[in-house]
Amino acid sequence: MLVCRECRDRPRGFRVSAAFNVSQQDRAPLDLFRDTLGVGTMRRAGNGGWYWEVNRLSDLANSIVPFFERFPLVGSKRQDFERWRSAVALLERGRLSDADFCHGSSSPGTDEPWRKETPSDARNPQRLYAELVALERQRDEIVRSHGRP
Repeated sequence: MLVCRECRDRPRGFRVSAAFNVSQQDRAPLDLFRDTLGVGTMRRAGNGGWYWEVNRLSDLANSIVPFFERFPLVGSKRQDFERWRSAVALLERGRLSDADFCHGSSSPGTDEPWRKETPSDARNPQRLYAELVALERQRDEIVRSHGRP
């Protein structure tokens, strides 16, 4: 997941971070993940179950991403992972640039060109994930149209 929190001392007024979590009623599978990868923490969920969560960017990039590259998810979770992995790579670069804050037309499926937002337009942090998803789709379409893997 991507988390956007208000942070008044940041130029755009918010901080973006990545996290990974899995919840289960039974703690044993989550302990296996944590022990195998050597990262993350366990906590109780409100429904009596358990959460295994990883919040440190270096743990996400060096343990979680390689694990799921080696053992890929299937279905829609795989696409979610691909987008999330791209976000982790962006965050790992350091500061997000103005170019990282892009979005497509508000009318999906139209031929309107993509445009770069100015920093003053990039005030709504809740749109970041949706915008990242749109960028990933655009990239995938370009790659497919040029016949590259």
